[in-house]
Amino acid sequence: MAVLQSAALGLCQDTACQLTEEDSLNARAASILFAGIMTSTLCVSSTGAQQPEACDPAKKRALVLSGGGFKGAFQAGAVYHLIVHRRCDFQEFAGVSAGSLSAVFLAQAEKSETPEASLENLARRSEDLIDLWNGIKKPKQIYRKRWPGWTWALLARLGLFGMQNLYSFDPLLQLMKEKIDLDALAERGRPVRVGSVSFWDGTYREFGPTANYPNNDRSWFLLHVLGSASIPVISRMPQIPDTSSVSDPKLWPQFSDGGIRHNTPITSYFRRCLPGASRDLTLATQSVLGACTELLWGGTPSPLPAQQLFVIVTAPYTAGQETYPVPSGMAQPGTRQVTDGRKILFRTLDMILEGAYRGDLNLLLAANDLLHWRQRYYVASTAYLSPEKLAEFDRDFAEVNREFPVESYNLAPGKSWSLPYELGLVAPDRVYTATLDVSPGTIAEQLHYGCIAADSMMQKTFAMVAMTEKCSQRFPLPPAKTAKSDRAPK
Repeated sequence: MAVLQSAALGLCQDTACQLTEEDSLNARAASILFAGIMTSTLCVSSTGAQQPEACDPAKKRALVLSGGGFKGAFQAGAVYHLIVHRRCDFQEFAGVSAGSLSAVFLAQAEKSETPEASLENLARRSEDLIDLWNGIKKPKQIYRKRWPGWTWALLARLGLFGMQNLYSFDPLLQLMKEKIDLDALAERGRPVRVGSVSFWDGTYREFGPTANYPNNDRSWFLLHVLGSASIPVISRMPQIPDTSSVSDPKLWPQFSDGGIRHNTPITSYFRRCLPGASRDLTLATQSVLGACTELLWGGTPSPLPAQQLFVIVTAPYTAGQETYPVPSGMAQPGTRQVTDGRKILFRTLDMILEGAYRGDLNLLLAANDLLHWRQRYYVASTAYLSPEKLAEFDRDFAEVNREFPVESYNLAPGKSWSLPYELGLVAPDRVYTATLDVSPGTIAEQLHYGCIAADSMMQKTFAMVAMTEKCSQRFPLPPAKTAKSDRAPK
């Protein structure tokens, strides 16, 4: 214990920082956090340092995609840049709503122990994802109104007769059946999880193609992907059994858009732990592991150990900023007011979902910062210790970590605790379209700016050279007049 105390005291000379002789876990935990904060200004974050290769094949990385409806085209452009231009291979994927569709599509890339072959397989999938988005010309390819008539008539029926949903997303389900090979995904593809919310009890869960489904029928996973993109009232929520023992469809809960609770599925990359929880991070986990909680459906594997975590969202994000500007063309000309009832409805929907994703990103940064503090404290405290003193320090440090509230899946080699992730966060600088608006012009625009945003992130975060010209060549901007989107069907 003396080693831990002297290491902490060496970082703070003020007598107010002196530790008492009481051998309490709370005092030691406080010293670690305080020393971590004090040393944060002395250490440079690894994500900002010059690296010879940002996506080193020796490092494992995961890709997380947020929801956003037709704003998902922005993600496709960003993904293409990371995989094709920057040669970033991803070993696993997670997504919500529109992000779940892209994540599952990409995860079909066959795994390979050879880095070049693995990257080549994923690059082909990335090209196919671009083709998929470019093939969407009209909203009716994804959803259609329940029957011919004006939107106001649908809304009237919703209010008078309690209609469950305004639109049918059967075209989307058919598209998924055509583009997703469930057997290939589960047997030869890469791990993937999609987030969905039980409308019955409000729990958020993540599902994979190898989860425990009734009769081992993987087609249920496809319904979970649909559920992840099913916005209540807008679309019909699929009914899915939450246990194999319930055979009556009337008792199957509805599953809805994961963005209701977590629009960016990063929560499963951090284990939230209570004091004294088991910290054996090498064990495969189920839905709940001791006092460390995970939001995984039974049979869905935990995240793989990874050093890098790339996150792509579909709306602007700045830490500490809560504004969400109105997209162009939504307000009345010359005013700051939105008076069209349909636009008000979709604007409200956007703000609700974007608020959820901001909370997720705030949590991501806060949890990773906490792990950075702990790492910096350890490095600063052990820099000049002899092997004997280091062993004593490690024993005390492991005991203190039993009180630490969060762990990642970036495992510290030879330790019982985890490290922060190297984060790559890609976000647009403005909103390019509404959630349910689409046209070839808006898709082309988002593909272009998604690529540009990913390039900017790689420059700022990983100190890499600019590749803006490659983005412009691969995704040229459309003529200005074609960038106007088609609105939801009237």
